[in-house]
Amino acid sequence: SKTAGILIASMSSTKASGTMTIPTYSASTAVDLLTWTSGSITNNDSTVLGRLTVSGGTFTSGTSSYIGAFTLEGGTFVASSGTTTFAAAFSKTGGTYTHNSGTTAFDCQGGGSYSVTSGSAPFNNLTFTKSAAAGCSTITLLDNISVAGNLSVTATFANNYSVQSQSSLNPTITVAGD
Repeated sequence: SKTAGILIASMSSTKASGTMTIPTYSASTAVDLLTWTSGSITNNDSTVLGRLTVSGGTFTSGTSSYIGAFTLEGGTFVASSGTTTFAAAFSKTGGTYTHNSGTTAFDCQGGGSYSVTSGSAPFNNLTFTKSAAAGCSTITLLDNISVAGNLSVTATFANNYSVQSQSSLNPTITVAGD
């Protein structure tokens, strides 16, 4: 438990105030978990986090951020003004997601599939992509998504993937840009 000062870990240096819990840490893997519960943290580096949960306080991303599984239960998450990439489940059930005029990317990287619960988070530019050959097969939308800027769907590899809605929920994507 870190309450103030500087935390130095092998993946980054982070200025922290409030409470930080890192139950498991071994370089950046899918089991890494950073839970932010109060205070403010600003990440100025291009950082890779396996899993991030924000339940209070303010977590501000750096110039670009890569996050595996993401949960916003409370507090505020300020996305990068560049690109914030989520490569596993995205769940906003509370709190405030601030797009910071950047791009949010949902990257179908891991095996299987993952879901997106936007919780009415406003996205500036939104990209669905698949950047790994052995990436997931499906990104499932569980609620409506609103995009203030542009929406794109791309794949670096020829392997197919899909962006779909859960049939019983029928979510929509509203795009103000292109």
